[in-house]
Amino acid sequence: MLLFKTLAALLAITPLVANAQSACSNPSLRKEWRQLSDSERSAYLTAVKKLKARPRGPSAGASIASWNYDQFVITHLENVDTAHGIAAFLPWHRLFINGFEAALRTIDPSVTLPYWDWTLDSQNPRASDLFS
Repeated sequence: MLLFKTLAALLAITPLVANAQSACSNPSLRKEWRQLSDSERSAYLTAVKKLKARPRGPSAGASIASWNYDQFVITHLENVDTAHGIAAFLPWHRLFINGFEAALRTIDPSVTLPYWDWTLDSQNPRASDLFS
């Protein structure tokens, strides 16, 4: 049963894979949140806000890049049991995060998804620049 749920969770986000190219000609460069320039932060936050305001995209047969913010949240919540604590955790989330970035890039092609190096804030997370 768990295998079936895992496969179903992966299939929920596989439209992205169907649109993948065989070779990456322009890879994204992930930057830690603190490494983003003010203009990069602004572009990222603006794209997220526009993704949140975007109408719901088709859920079946369309690219994950056409989703709105809430569709990402709902898909993640609906697949918590099948995408966490299993061997497919990393591949599932890699596809999911790539899909989220692809959706942001439909709004602003210059945007890349930043990451948070939580080890820099592990002693005092409340003081992190990420939460200010």
